[in-house]
Amino acid sequence: MRLSSFAFISILLVSSTQVLEAQLWNVPTGRCWGSFEQYRPCASTCPDTCNDIRWPNPYKICNLMCRIGCDCIQPFVRLNENPMSPCVHPRRCRFM
Repeated sequence: MRLSSFAFISILLVSSTQVLEAQLWNVPTGRCWGSFEQYRPCASTCPDTCNDIRWPNPYKICNLMCRIGCDCIQPFVRLNENPMSPCVHPRRCRFM
């Protein structure tokens, strides 16, 4: 059975709207949209970032609470403190 162009475009618009809503409002969807990310029901509220690579701080204070959302897969880190920032390889942190 073939989908009409209208049905195909409608499905595409609905799914695109859901993706944008999840990204803009940080709505947990059970999936991650960025590269090198994985969904976790208990993701870190204090993920490693490029700043941690450039200026290591052994006294970094993080709470033990967690959030529903996405974490970078190892060895990738967040570009900055924003939980929606992209995951990058630590080697790229030197150039950012």
